[in-house]
Amino acid sequence: MARLVSILALSSLLTHGNLAWGQLTLLRTFSTEAIIPRGPDGIAYHPDEDELYAVDSSNATIYRLTTAGELLDSWASPVPAFYEGIAVLPDGDLVVADGGLGNMVFFTPDLFKAGPAVDLSQVSPAPNGIVLVEETDTLFVTDDNALAIMELDFDGQLLGQLSTTGIEASFLEPEGIAWEPLSGHLLAVDDDQGKLYEITTDGQLVREIDLEALTGFSDPEGLSYHAPSQTLYIAFDSDGQVGVFHFEPIATVFLRGDCNDDGSLDISDPINTLEMLFLGTFEITCDDACDSNDDGAVDIADVITTLGALFLGNAAIPPPGFVECGMDPTPDEIGCETPPTSCRL
Repeated sequence: MARLVSILALSSLLTHGNLAWGQLTLLRTFSTEAIIPRGPDGIAYHPDEDELYAVDSSNATIYRLTTAGELLDSWASPVPAFYEGIAVLPDGDLVVADGGLGNMVFFTPDLFKAGPAVDLSQVSPAPNGIVLVEETDTLFVTDDNALAIMELDFDGQLLGQLSTTGIEASFLEPEGIAWEPLSGHLLAVDDDQGKLYEITTDGQLVREIDLEALTGFSDPEGLSYHAPSQTLYIAFDSDGQVGVFHFEPIATVFLRGDCNDDGSLDISDPINTLEMLFLGTFEITCDDACDSNDDGAVDIADVITTLGALFLGNAAIPPPGFVECGMDPTPDEIGCETPPTSCRL
């Protein structure tokens, strides 16, 4: 009954427009109950096919769906397996995390085996979510038994590990994981808390979003992000639902005052700000960096602040300052459209 009430409440809210929570906007949902009786554990959007792939750990089955949730095809493992996570690789093949056997298995988009399984059991005996980070050509895997996010190569060798409770003390059940290339951040869902976490690859928590408060669904497990359309798919397992969201990435690391992104605060920065404000000859790519006084806007006051700091010593540059790259501690309406090149690791 409680689940029915949640779904009815969500339906009522959706009829009055999209729901937004921070930088995440719920666009629509669809039910998987008629297709995946026990609910979707993992989900992956395939950009070449414009289709979704879902896995169900209870019956070791991969489902091929339209983006509206209609069944196109399915494949069930003839041997015991526990498919929990799924992701699309650059060549179009699929990689599936088997949380029962502790390995990863490869499939073609037509659901044929695409090579031998890779044993992960020595580093991740219970892999859940899985995603490829193209920037490093490595895999990030969540493991809810180890309470960890692990970076692996394609041979299953451990390259790095993040403790989820080290990221956030209540992050107790890491499940689905995705990659947001603009910011270079990982996205992960916590089945225990019903939350979405945005995390740097060195384990710094950027933000968290309460998915249960946003959707009424309490069991997020699968996660997939399509960067070109900024579309995030989240599979809610026991709820038998898939949520489709618009996700706005944020670039959180910058030098305050370094408006032209050359790695330093100097006279060229206020000049470029003036050129943007009055001549239209300079294009700002990171508003946060140009917001020298951190008032949530880029205007002449920022020029005055920067000049005061450079030549009069009577103006302080708010955090993160202009010496070391850092995150904006002040919530406001501006951010970075493009991550500063001077702050990329």
